[in-house]
Amino acid sequence: MSSFKTLAYKIVLVCLVAFPLHSKAGTDKEDQECEGVPFRVISAREYSSFPVWDQKISEKLYANIRSLEEYRKSFHGVFFPGTKSSPPESFFENKQILAVALTMKAVAPEDWDRTFTVQKVENCGGHLSLYYKVNPMPSVATWVQKNSLTVAIKKEAFDQVSFVEEGQPVRVLEITQGQWRYPSL
Repeated sequence: MSSFKTLAYKIVLVCLVAFPLHSKAGTDKEDQECEGVPFRVISAREYSSFPVWDQKISEKLYANIRSLEEYRKSFHGVFFPGTKSSPPESFFENKQILAVALTMKAVAPEDWDRTFTVQKVENCGGHLSLYYKVNPMPSVATWVQKNSLTVAIKKEAFDQVSFVEEGQPVRVLEITQGQWRYPSL
């Protein structure tokens, strides 16, 4: 019985020593201090454009757009009298856009802005995360359309940008490796 106590003592000792070292060794997002990032959802009606990506590679488009050139590579403008197809170049002097796009059953134009709900945007030590959800929208359409969520934030340098849909991480862009969009061009 004493050998059992000795073994149990050793196991407890190993647990007490190993777990604190392990829990402090990580550099996960949870270990870093996070702060909320102010944001503005850009209405689907603000610019006459639609998202463009290769749907054979990914069902959704994810992007961290920091210039008018990147915007035009991700969204194609459509001319409607009295509308703009993109933000002005000056917009990108101090702002950037986080974008998520998907193909869905067509919904009425008044429902475009209700397709997505932004829960929060946060910065955790250079790792930016956009938390959002996709809302089920009623539709009787027999065709599909591309719909997007575009969120304007203050322009800053980030190492990574994560997209978190309904609490589940779905895509991480490695900004320091030049990945500003998925799928890439």
